[in-house]
Parts: sequence; C-alpha cells; structure tokens
Amino acid sequence: MEPRTLSRISVGIHLLINALSTILLAASNYTMQVLSSPTRGDLDKAHRSGKWFDIGVLSSRNLSTIPGRRLLLCIVLGFSSIPLHLFYNSAAIYIAATIDDYDIFLVDEGSTQWRSIASNDSYATLSNAKWSGEYDTAIVHSGDLYFAIDGFASALSNNLTTLEIDSSWPATVDWKSDLKGTRTAVQALSRMNITANAWLNLTSVSNGTTPNYAHIAQVLARNVPRQDRIVFVLSFLLIVIICNAVKLATMLYVLFKERADFNVTLGDTAASFLCFPDSSTEKMCVYPRDIVIADVHRRLANDPYEVDQDIDDEAGKLEGNDPKVWRKHSHPYTPPVTISRSLGSYFIIAVICISFPICTAAAFNVSRAWGTTSDIILGRFKVNSENTLLVAWLANTPQLILSFCYLSINSECTSMAGAYEWNNMGTSRKGLRVTKPFQDQRSTYFLQLPYRWSLPLAAVSGGIHWLLSQSIFLVRIDYYDRDGRLLTGSRLGCGISGLSIIVLCVSFWILVVAVASMGRRLLRVRIPFAASCSLVVSAACHPPSNDQEPHLKKVQWGVVEERMFEGELHCSLSCRPVRKPKPGTKYL
Repeated sequence: MEPRTLSRISVGIHLLINALSTILLAASNYTMQVLSSPTRGDLDKAHRSGKWFDIGVLSSRNLSTIPGRRLLLCIVLGFSSIPLHLFYNSAAIYIAATIDDYDIFLVDEGSTQWRSIASNDSYATLSNAKWSGEYDTAIVHSGDLYFAIDGFASALSNNLTTLEIDSSWPATVDWKSDLKGTRTAVQALSRMNITANAWLNLTSVSNGTTPNYAHIAQVLARNVPRQDRIVFVLSFLLIVIICNAVKLATMLYVLFKERADFNVTLGDTAASFLCFPDSSTEKMCVYPRDIVIADVHRRLANDPYEVDQDIDDEAGKLEGNDPKVWRKHSHPYTPPVTISRSLGSYFIIAVICISFPICTAAAFNVSRAWGTTSDIILGRFKVNSENTLLVAWLANTPQLILSFCYLSINSECTSMAGAYEWNNMGTSRKGLRVTKPFQDQRSTYFLQLPYRWSLPLAAVSGGIHWLLSQSIFLVRIDYYDRDGRLLTGSRLGCGISGLSIIVLCVSFWILVVAVASMGRRLLRVRIPFAASCSLVVSAACHPPSNDQEPHLKKVQWGVVEERMFEGELHCSLSCRPVRKPKPGTKYL
C-alpha cells in the first residue's frame, strides 16, 4: 500500500482514538469533580472548623476533606487514565518496510545495457536532485540504483568551484555490480565540495585505475512492491479495554450508588444556603474573599481582638479600611493564586520552555513529511515485548504530560466561566444553575462550562492530542531483500515528524496565550468575588425572612428591604426586589 494512503488511514485511526480519549477524559473529569464536590454536611463540618471547599471546579484541595470512599473512587479514575494515555495511541503501529538489499550500478549512457534498462517499466526515473534523498534515509523503498554516466573528471580545479574534465578516460569504464548499496555508500557518492548534484564522487571506491568523479546523465531505480502496513497490538488493546471497563464501572457506580446531593456547581451551593442559611458567615455579605476566610477562621478562636485585628490587616491590602463598606472595584477573571493553580501554571510554563527548543530544532530540520510519512526514526530496538513496551512509553509519555496541561487549562476556564456566571447574579435576575433543576432553576452546563467554551476547548484538546500522535509515534521497521522477502532483524523506534511538531507547538502556545489573555481581563465586580470559595457563597446567601423558597425562584444579589443584622443594611441573593449597593455604604 502506498505511504500516503497508509498515512491517511493512520491519521483517521488516530483521529478516532483521540476523539474517544477526549470524551473519556471529559467524562472521567466530570465524575471526579462530582466525587470531590461536598455535600451540605461536608460544608457545615468544614465551615465549623474554619475550612472551606472549592465549588464548581476539580480541586485537589477538596480531596483532603472528602470521605475516604469517594477519595478512593477519584484515585481509581485518575490512575486508570495513565495506561490509556501510554498505550491508546500505540495500539495501532505503523510498520515501515525498507529494502535492505540493493546494489549501485554505473552504466555507460550509450551502452546496450542502459538502453535495455531504460526501456523497462520496472524502473522509475529519479532526478539528479532527488536520488540521494530517496536512498540516504532510514526507510528505502526502491531496489537497485542505476546511474547513466556520460563523462568523467579526475580532480577538482584549484578554486574548488569546477571540475577538471579529463578526456583521457575512455568513453566506457568497466564498472562491476560490486558496489553494495548502503546509506554510507550513497552519502559518499553524493558528497561534493562544489554545488554540482549532477556528479558522483567516486574517491571512496576509486582504486587508482578509475576516475574520481563521474557525470550523471540519468538515474533509474528499480521498483519494489511496497510492504508498509498498520497492525494492532493485541496486548495494548486489552490494556485499553480493561482501563475503559474500570472507568465505566466506576462512573456507573457513582451514577447509581452515590445518592448524596453533591454541591457540584455554585448554583447548587447557593440553593443549599438560601434554603438553610449558614450562621458562620453572617454579617459578611460584602466581605472580600480573603477577609471572609480570615474572619471565619478567627471566630473559631473566640478571640474578638484577633478577629478584628485580622480583618484590619486584610482590609489594609484593599482601598479603604472597613471591609463592611461596599466599594467599586474590578478583578481579573482568574481566581486568586492557590497552590494547585500555581503548580499547574508552573507545569505549563515548564512544558513551553521545553517545547520551544524542540520546535526550533524541528524548524531547522523540517521536512514536508507529515506524520507517519516521515522517515526520521529515533532508536533501533530489537522487537520483543519488553522493548515494545519501552518504546510505547517513550512515544506516549508526552500524551500524559499534555493531559496534565489540559486539566490545568480546563480548570482555569471553568473558574473563569464560574466567575462570570456568579458575577451576573448581581446584575440580572435569573434562576440558579443547578444539577437537578426545579421550577425556575436552570440546568447546569457540562463541567460548569458554557457550550461555547466547552465544545471548542474539547475540540482543541482532542486536536492537540492528535497532533502529538502525529509528531512522535511508535514505528516498526521490517527489512526486505530485493525480491520482497522478509529478512530477520526487525527494529522498533520512535518516528518523528518535524512538520507535525511545529504545528503542535504553535497550536499549544496559541491555546495557552488565549486562555491566559482571557484570564487577565478585568471583571467589574457586582457581587463579592467568590473564586469558587464556599464561604463567600454562604456569605451571599442570607435572604430576608419574607423570602419564600428563594432557591427555587429567580434571584438577584443586592440590597434587600429588610434590615437583618443590628439594624444595618444587608445584601443577599433574594427572590424579592433588591437594589444595587452604593459605594461607600456599610452593609452587614
């Protein structure tokens, strides 16, 4: 089968593989987010101890506080993804067939032998500029190589720019077919100190009675049937099937056995606190996130001085001094830096730093070969189970790294979408977006992301994983003799496509820059910035006493009519009319 046809088949197979893996990753992601989401009991327990949960995102912070059973399920889902990334794309191996048995012939252009060869349809014509590239490669697809010679030269001229033509050589030089075809021989023949690809360098094979240079009139190569193919590795397919079965069983268990009401979204959490307000966040309706966390933590110490001092210290970082006073301000779409977000950002930066020199090297050595049509192969390992496993890991470890980057980027996008959704609760009246909607409540997006975000992000993620599968891949080299018989000594290696690497790196950089740029945009704060913090959501959910089932109705955050605490004005999500808070006004 022709390489281009096989390459298209390989592209199609890997597109399907990466589409399926993207769906699996998203489903596993969502299940892990559900498992790491708190119940109302988890929230109350955490708030009473001065702790809090991340809401609406897959957070490593939550894993340390959820029950052990749910933590174990998260671990199973996470670890079952690793073999998928390491073996999924290598389940289909490209086998490149190379001719390892051919000879090189030099024939007089005017001879009967050459006319016989030239009239034979079994030979293909190669240009003077292309013949060395066809044979100076790891994968040779043609057989015996014939050069039609019409002149000779004995030496280079003194200025090394022209050849001194030596007419004393006879028109025909008796060359026997004893020049074994190897990559080294081809390199020696094509090595010239002048720009003259119509000449052969014979110095490496000259015996003193033959010329040092020969002029090429025409080049022919014997056609050999192509033996390239794609095979599936049964052991890798079994690993993939087992891991998928484990994932599916875990997700079905969560779907049918985990009956707890998880607060997966900010809307779920807000609905819970509107139905049953949390006393630990009273009088904090306009507090910034950091001050809410500090105040709840200090209140547990039952030390009013420490509480007030901590609030003053935190408030000093903001404009003004009193955190109970509403102020106009803006905030980036991205939440405050946490340890997990810092690690994710540093990891992505490290990947960019590593990919830049790789992309630069590929740019200087790039060929037009895409994916499996590339003949650049790293490594020559004997074919056995251990080496197959090793090379598969080497080829697919970047897939695992790319998945970690995707999780960080997905978490960043989810945080930004959640921030936008939450901020809109201060500008318009709408139903809460929850996982199980009733009455005026709205259905949640998949993974808390609007479809205009999640679908392009999933498509880009799958596309980048596919580009990676075209950039570095498992390949097996089979060696054949001149008659098409398979020889012993097949080898395994990592195929490399420089063109695919460049497209991959540029696509990844564009994605990172686009997400980072969106995250740095400023959001005019209309409601205290939650940044997925359960304490801030709780502080915004102390509705007035005359609100009837506000969690089921359309709500908006603002100044309510009832003065609830110490006779002061109060802000909350409410189903009743609210006013926008006035800058410089105190609210409890």
